Amino acid sequence: MSPRVDFYLLNQPADAAPMFCCRLVDKAYRQGLNIHVRLQDKGQADLLDRLLWTFRQDSFIPHALDCESGQTDRFPVQLGVGAGAEDCRDLLISLCPEVPEDFEHYGRIAEIVASDEASRAAARLRFKHYREQGLNPDTHQMDERPA
Repeated sequence: MSPRVDFYLLNQPADAAPMFCCRLVDKAYRQGLNIHVRLQDKGQADLLDRLLWTFRQDSFIPHALDCESGQTDRFPVQLGVGAGAEDCRDLLISLCPEVPEDFEHYGRIAEIVASDEASRAAARLRFKHYREQGLNPDTHQMDERPA
């Protein structure tokens, strides 16, 4: 089965993407999904790790960084710079400018795209790549919260 691909187009600059990602993770976690969040680098992973503890007072999302070896299979949310856990996860949330090499291992892919031109240009290339793979991505124009 092919993954469903959704592009979330933010009306905000790149520094707003991690907070939007937290809200999307929270929504998916409440739906009982297993989630892998693909990040650009360790700095962004550390930032999201901190935000998932603090972005909402009444929320706790059990998660692990992929560098915490042996722990990721115990948590429904995995944060990482590289490929996800060996098992297929329900949802891949990507904050990266390139297409995830293992995208076909997920049931759903959420691409978060900031409003700056570099982010939009990279997103157009990813959109084209998914189309070339026979997928039909959907786009969602976002304000602040995920749909």
